[in-house]
Amino acid sequence: MPEIILAGVPTNLRLPDGVRAQYVESDLYGICERLKEYDSAMSIVMLQHGDLVRWVIMERGPDGVERQVCRVKELDARVLDDVRKMAAIPLKERMRIIEAEIAEERRQRDIIADEELYEKIGGSFYDNLYKCGFTHQPKPMSVRPRGPAAKRAGRKA
Repeated sequence: MPEIILAGVPTNLRLPDGVRAQYVESDLYGICERLKEYDSAMSIVMLQHGDLVRWVIMERGPDGVERQVCRVKELDARVLDDVRKMAAIPLKERMRIIEAEIAEERRQRDIIADEELYEKIGGSFYDNLYKCGFTHQPKPMSVRPRGPAAKRAGRKA
């Protein structure tokens, strides 16, 4: 773990029991200093729960209240890139992009759920309909049937 200089404790982060939070003033890669150069209102907080360490980027607003900007797993140069991207893209545009991603994930999840439902119920239901004579066309197969299936389909085994 990189060398860190800590100072103070944030008062407005709501954390689960057992999580220790501390402001980070300096780190091995100079991320804190570069973040302060970018925006002096920003700071980094280290969250530690046992051996698990996470980082929170905070920003002091004009009203003097610190608010969470983002959480990251690793404190490296990607943090600076993420903060710059957030500042460059307006909030409404970021929200529109995030909402579109969420909608696409839901759509993909629904497609997968439909396919799983067919595999569980639809395939065997179709087979039973064919066996009982309610449908006259056998279920399409990707391979040529052999053995008992070939006899049902009217082919030689």
